[in-house]
Amino acid sequence: MFAVLGLILAVVGLKMAKKPGVTGKGVAIDGLVSALLGLILGGVVIGGLAVVVNNKTQLDRIQHYIDDARAKLPTPRQVARPDPICVCTAPLRRGVHHTLLVH
Repeated sequence: MFAVLGLILAVVGLKMAKKPGVTGKGVAIDGLVSALLGLILGGVVIGGLAVVVNNKTQLDRIQHYIDDARAKLPTPRQVARPDPICVCTAPLRRGVHHTLLVH
């Protein structure tokens, strides 16, 4: 979506750069190239995802990795609870207090 918007804006920029006294043709060309690369890269990513999602073997392999990762996660009882934090204020000099965090 952003690549298409970038292409439109780059073309508009190139048309405006043809007018006398208007600069920015190089920036418009850079934007056009960047938008095209973004469009190509987005197409490759979407195509790759489509291949993986439509491949039953790949989906089973991904599900197996997810199940293994979930099995290795600690239970809530195994997770150490952090110590409570005490927030105290201590006067440094008259009228000025400093906040201390104590674990």
